[in-house]
Amino acid sequence: MAAQTKKKKSVLLNIILFISIAVFLVSAGILAWRFISDYQEDQHNTQVEGASAVGFLQEGYQRGFDLSDGAYEFSPEISPVWPERQDIGRLQERYANLNGWIMIPGTKINYPVMMSDNEYYLTHAYDGSALRAGSIFIFDHTPLEPVSRNVVIYGHNMKNGSMFGGLKAYYLNDSFYDQARYIYIDTKSTRLKYEVFSVFIAQENEEYHKTAFASDEEYVAFLQRMAKRNIRGDMQQTFTADDSIITLVTCTSLGGAGEDDRLIVQARLVEQQEVQ
Repeated sequence: MAAQTKKKKSVLLNIILFISIAVFLVSAGILAWRFISDYQEDQHNTQVEGASAVGFLQEGYQRGFDLSDGAYEFSPEISPVWPERQDIGRLQERYANLNGWIMIPGTKINYPVMMSDNEYYLTHAYDGSALRAGSIFIFDHTPLEPVSRNVVIYGHNMKNGSMFGGLKAYYLNDSFYDQARYIYIDTKSTRLKYEVFSVFIAQENEEYHKTAFASDEEYVAFLQRMAKRNIRGDMQQTFTADDSIITLVTCTSLGGAGEDDRLIVQARLVEQQEVQ
């Protein structure tokens, strides 16, 4: 009887061991698949056929922030010079919905900006292929060129820091916010340099994505409200009706944010260069 009980216990332990090993292997496989999938999707959107090999592989644009584990160590300093220009006109011949190119030194954000309906590029790459990470895209058909008052640009918050995952550095790291203030955008005929003036968390349907204003006074008041929401405090900025901004939007869980909350990074146009 004792031998039979011991045999049953041994069988039970073997079954538990087998299940534990199976669970471990499945979990490891899922993690490996997610890692490979994220890497492939990141490569898909950064290796645009016809684009220059630019951005964060160039001297002065090293990826100084590790977005994988929350450790935002800044090194080295970000170069203040303009990135190498993308030939948007040539890219548009191949990709009709490509509206521009966005670059934020110190992050992985170095992507084409697409414009179609508000849903398509949530799940599609720049070339129209299905992609879980989607693309960076413009909301509400407000083009980058000619310059508009408020161009709202969306992108997924990928855990590996790709797409708009890098925006969290503005929220989490004072050094990044202070030293990576400039966002660069190329269009077909202009190079645009924006300076970040507000970073905050908002609910999905708040006014940050407003693009039409009844008067100059309404627009300036809107800019002042956005600036006052900055997590770094009110920087006493002055706005005019001639200002143009971009609003970068991504989902977030920062600060106990809910499912419908968004991380918002807004920047004002400070320099514009015409391209021949």
